[in-house]
Parts: sequence; C-alpha cells; structure tokens
Amino acid sequence: MSDIDMSDNDDEYQMEYTSESDSEPDVDLENQYYTAKGLKESGEIDESLAAFDRVLELEEEKGEWGFKALKQKTKVNFKSKRYDDMLNSYKQLRSSCQTESGEEDLKKGTQLLEIIQIDIQMSTLRKDNKRLKFLYEKSKSIKTGIPHPLTKGIIHECGGKMHLSEENFAAAHTDFFEAFKCFDEAGSPRRISCLKYLVLANMLSSSDINPFDSQEAKPYKRYDDISAMTALREAYQTNDIEGFQTIVADPKSHDAIMGDPFIREHIESLLKLVRTQKLTKLIIPYKRIKMSRLAEELKVNLEDIERLLVNCIAEEIIDARIDQKNLLVLMNEKEPDQERLRDTGFASWGANIAELNRNIEYYQRMPTAKKFGY
Repeated sequence: MSDIDMSDNDDEYQMEYTSESDSEPDVDLENQYYTAKGLKESGEIDESLAAFDRVLELEEEKGEWGFKALKQKTKVNFKSKRYDDMLNSYKQLRSSCQTESGEEDLKKGTQLLEIIQIDIQMSTLRKDNKRLKFLYEKSKSIKTGIPHPLTKGIIHECGGKMHLSEENFAAAHTDFFEAFKCFDEAGSPRRISCLKYLVLANMLSSSDINPFDSQEAKPYKRYDDISAMTALREAYQTNDIEGFQTIVADPKSHDAIMGDPFIREHIESLLKLVRTQKLTKLIIPYKRIKMSRLAEELKVNLEDIERLLVNCIAEEIIDARIDQKNLLVLMNEKEPDQERLRDTGFASWGANIAELNRNIEYYQRMPTAKKFGY
C-alpha cells in the first residue's frame, strides 16, 4: 500500500477529545501550540519540535493540547525521516490514552482512532499487511469519540485495500466509497485516488452499479485522472478488450492508471476478468472452436489463450476440454435437463409409456389373457 500522508488539516476540525472538553481552554497552552505549529509550517523543524515540547511542559495533566503536540511531533519526525524520534513520540502518544494500569482508556475513542490512523500509515510504510488488518479490525471495535473525517478516511481506505487483496470485492467497494466520502468532507486531495480505487473495486466486483450515480462522486466524473478510469470501466462493461488495452497504454491516461502502484498491481487481474467474460460469450454458441480464432478475438497469442482456457476449465467457468493436437476447444455435451423435460411434458409422456408397458405385462400374466391371444 502507498500514499503515506500525515497532513495537518485535522487540527482545524472540531473534536471532543475528553469528557472535560467543554471546559475553558488554557490560553497559554493554546498559544504555545499554535506558535509551534507556525514554526513547523515555516520550515523551522528543530525550533518547532522544541516548541511542541514546551506545550508538554506547560500541560500539568494529560489533555487535548498535549495530545495534539505529541501528534504533531510524530508527523514532523516522520516527514523529516527521524524514525527513531518518531517512534518515541508515537509511544508518549499511546501512553496518553492509557489508564494508570496501562490499559487503553476506551473513553478516549477519538484519540485512539487517531493513533490507529498514524499506526496504519507507519505499517503501510513497512508493508506490514498483518498489522494493517489487525488495526482495521481494532478500529471497528471503538464505538466512542468523534474522529476527524481524514482519520476515518484513512481507516476505510486501509480496509478497502485489505479487502481487495483478499478478493472480497463487494466489501472493498463499500470501504472505498466510505473513504472517498470522508476525504471529500475533509477536503483532502486523497479523494481523487480513492475514487479511482472505488471504480477499480466496482469493476472487479462485476457490479452493474455506476459509482458516479452517487451525489458525492458525480462532480468528479470529468476530472482528468478520473475520466481515464471511467473510460476503462466503459470498455470493461462492453468487453472491449482492444479499447481496454489502448486506454491503459495511452500516454494521456497512463499516469492516471499505471502511475498509481495500487491500481497497477490490480490491472492484470482486471484484464484477466475482461478476457474471461469475452471468452465465455464467444464459445457459448459452439460445440467446437479453433483456439486461433479465440486468440484473434481476444488480441492475445496462443499461449495466453491456452492459459486462460485452462483457468476457466479449472474454475468450472466453462465445461470444455482442450484438443492440443488440433488446437481446438471442445465443449462437453451435457445430459438432458430433467427439469426442462418435465416443463415441456416429455417426462410425463415417458412416464405414461412406462405405465402402459407395466399394464401390458400385468395382463399378460393373467390366465384370461391367453384366451384373448395376449
């Protein structure tokens, strides 16, 4: 997973960090915090870190400003690639949400979700998929707090990528849509990449639902980065393999599609799905068909078509066998459908014949039957 983004606009969102958040803010703490943040935004990294430390010194008890200061220190150290310092500030951050006995304070749901957000970004950097799954599931168990939409978006996006890697396409579609809405609400540029992931999941789930029918997504349909994905979706829906491959290779759309590592990772699966759908439609009318004909229609070589056929047969998508000597696909003949026979009356007609035969055999065994020449 990619797109590590520890942006700061979540601090402008109104959140309730603790049950005492309605009390009057400490003016000195607030001023010191924004002084530190101003130093960070002007590029004075060391000075900003020292100023955030001053916030922690001024705060007598663990509270909102200290949590924000620790979160900013974690972000600053991350962006500065000071990973040891980042881990240290990430740990003081975790402890600020723990009870005296060292357990997580479940009353601090907002802060716990923000910590999970940061952990997700660090685990993404390490490509620790096992921990990402743990963090996503853990986030679902936290029912308290009002997290910033950016935090919720990052968690949902993590879930969408996890579900997609597990080929749970419907769940991925749901999570990506929720992530997109959260990023859109937060005004985050991540909404564009997440919308592309939504279109990707939509195609992989073989859904007939147009993601741009939703009120939230409709305004972005004509964006340059998005239009490449919508064109890809249209080619997918019409089984236009040549069009699909042209869009992927087109320099105008290449960066929007193949420039994203996550999308690039799944394009091959999507192309396989498009080819499979085209293949099944092509062979339905035939008892036998040349592999060369299929390869020509699907714009692939004979090796690729054979590999695709083997997969389709193994997954029971088609009921056929391959004649490798003559390079033919032979459809297996099926037994008559008994349900269909009953519906058309043939089964009842056969049953009547059987009943008539039984009656003849019965009368032939009777003594009087011989008298009448049976």
